[in-house]
Amino acid sequence: MQISLNWLKELIDFDLDVETLTHKLTMIGLECEATPLIGSLEKIVVCKVIASETHPNAANLKVCQVDCGGEEAVTIVCGAPNVRKGMKAPLALPGAVLGGEYKIKSIDKYGVTSDGMLCSEAELGLSDDQTGIMRLERSLKIGAPIAEALKLDDYIIHFDLTPNRPDCLSAIGIARDIGAMTGSRLKRPSVKIREFETPAADAVRVDIEDDDACPRYAARVIRNVAVGPSPWWIKQRLLASGIRSINNVVDITNYVMLEYGQPLHAFDYDNFRQPQVLVRRARIGEKFTTLDGVERELNKDVLLITDGDRPVAIGGIMGGEYSEVTEKTTTVLLESAHFDSRVIRRGRKHLDITSESQDRFERGADPNIVLTALDRAASLIDKYAQGEILAGTVDCYPNKIEPLQLELRPPRVNQILATDLSTPEMIDILDSLEFGVTPGKNLQVIVPTFRPDVTQEIDLVEEVARIHGYEKIPCHTETGGGLVTSRVESEEFHTHLRRVLTAQGYYEVVTNTIVNPKEVLLLDEGVEYIKIRNPISEDLQWLRRELFSSLLNVVRHNLNHQVEKVKVFEIGNTFIPIGEKLPSEEWRLCLALAGGDTGENWTFHPGAFTLYDLKGALECIAILVDREVSLSLAESKVFDPGCSFEVMLGGVGIGTCGSVSRVILESFGIKSEVFLGELRIKSLINTRRGPAEYQPLPRFPSAERDLAIVVGEKVIIADLVATITAAADQTLRETVLFDLYRGKQVGQGRKSVAFRLVFRDESKTLTDEHIDNLCNRIVDKLRVEHDAQLRA
Repeated sequence: MQISLNWLKELIDFDLDVETLTHKLTMIGLECEATPLIGSLEKIVVCKVIASETHPNAANLKVCQVDCGGEEAVTIVCGAPNVRKGMKAPLALPGAVLGGEYKIKSIDKYGVTSDGMLCSEAELGLSDDQTGIMRLERSLKIGAPIAEALKLDDYIIHFDLTPNRPDCLSAIGIARDIGAMTGSRLKRPSVKIREFETPAADAVRVDIEDDDACPRYAARVIRNVAVGPSPWWIKQRLLASGIRSINNVVDITNYVMLEYGQPLHAFDYDNFRQPQVLVRRARIGEKFTTLDGVERELNKDVLLITDGDRPVAIGGIMGGEYSEVTEKTTTVLLESAHFDSRVIRRGRKHLDITSESQDRFERGADPNIVLTALDRAASLIDKYAQGEILAGTVDCYPNKIEPLQLELRPPRVNQILATDLSTPEMIDILDSLEFGVTPGKNLQVIVPTFRPDVTQEIDLVEEVARIHGYEKIPCHTETGGGLVTSRVESEEFHTHLRRVLTAQGYYEVVTNTIVNPKEVLLLDEGVEYIKIRNPISEDLQWLRRELFSSLLNVVRHNLNHQVEKVKVFEIGNTFIPIGEKLPSEEWRLCLALAGGDTGENWTFHPGAFTLYDLKGALECIAILVDREVSLSLAESKVFDPGCSFEVMLGGVGIGTCGSVSRVILESFGIKSEVFLGELRIKSLINTRRGPAEYQPLPRFPSAERDLAIVVGEKVIIADLVATITAAADQTLRETVLFDLYRGKQVGQGRKSVAFRLVFRDESKTLTDEHIDNLCNRIVDKLRVEHDAQLRA
């Protein structure tokens, strides 16, 4: 949405420069910025062609004498086909710069010196029309600077509106908010209708088959219309709003749409087969050619405007080719209607069409501004196209949409906003926004139908807050009071997880819960997923039941952008189907490692990530629940067979981890090794021990023994640790792996493993005899269970 600053100044009185205005509008929720309407137009003036003759040496050129307000006429050589004696046009004198680059100077053209250039709209930067010289209105003063004559000293304000503010897709809507923050009253345009005696109801009948899709349709009939160019002031307004001028009738409908926010459409009524407007749903397979010349196949989601026999427009989206207004049009049917936003959205998605009308209807237009906008357009057509307006309107409005009434509690407003506003101040704010307010202990507020976003009391509180000024609401560094609730346990645990992982150098990512079926089926074909009925694309059709595919996409994206070190995690929802019931939503944590740690100083030795880097992060997580983590071999299609594990905490399985299989990596287009781990957060929380208890420092010394054994290559270290722990008693405090060796000294298919065993008794000093007995018992059990031999 973009609008002219000068247009806003006509609708509301304010004394703000453009920078202050855009800042204040942004602060009340209408984010915007301003740019000049046009670049420099110095040395470009209004001139009159007083003579025009064919060039003596070039038949396709004309030699013109123009009056630009000086003592003598200026000679201009021009090739435009529409240059005529008596016309007024913009003249660029020597020294003028067009388009920021092209400098005008006197030049010789086939023996005749041209002292300037007559300009088209495109050369002035006003539009893309370069078919001929721009024809100026006869009333403009000769010699006047073109920027002054055409009122081009203006700014365009570009708005980035949120979807909930359809009322601000209009000059009046924006002016209303300016008035609310400046205290000025909106000046609406006056509308005077000059009607002829013939009733419009005798010329057309309006019928609506689906009044849910089209709650209201109104029409006027205008005869003996003279279709031609629009006056400059209308063209200028459309130019500032980024809309191309077509002809006076079409331009007026676009102008009123920009003014009121109500889309209109003008039909060539002579092309209707019968005097009727029938609004109905399209039939499956029905075809229709729109204004852009494209034949489109329709379905029942598309709403059609028909003449009772054949379609003439797609309701609320685009008109039809054969009923458009042209220079031959003499009778116009002027439409002003209200369409349901959901219907327009479905039709737009099916047809893949966007338009100014569709945008306004899809966001939510005002059903009760229909006649006002219709009369405004009819009065302008009467004035600028000399039309004869038939008496009355044909307005089909079977179920009137009434304004919503809400109750606003002033104390509640101040409680929420931490302000001390008086009730009269709140009433003034709502009144300035054209809400109806009935005073009392609690305010009874009538919400105008141009504000479909205001549906409950808190929305009224927001209106008070933004006009009062968000910057005036005091800031508090602490929360408290009746509005503050304690965080649930799971949220607190998520926060702890984030702190632990970010401290380990991981970056949190947030991905879409809707996934690509082709990708997730690579991970596991034998499971059921929840399918979305109306997916936004073929690649996003299913709700995820794991986070692996999401993080593999993140890894691929980063590696493709030359990120050498990928350490990411996500805490996200997964969805498990349960028959006909609602799915089970389960929070999971997924970690991904790829590439290597490059280090940031000369003391660091870079290296590729391994499973142990992932296990280190899992061990940090285990500290949160006061448990020890262990990995147990487990089969998974996601991971390589030799590096696929179940993650165990306190003997309970809470997830899986490992090195992603080469087949899956190739399917995702990843060349680097990737390590993934996924934990079920609920299971993780359930393994947590009770509150931590204070443990005094040991009173008695520890004793250490190193144990080196030779075992088979396939023996898992975690199984060895479990055997050692089971063979010892409670005095074994710690088992640490400190060496792993493979070589010919231990034989092929064997490996040497060395542990440091730490013993300590809390009640006495351990004797060597007791420790030696424990070590002998441990060795015996390792020999029996794992065929272990002491290394000499």
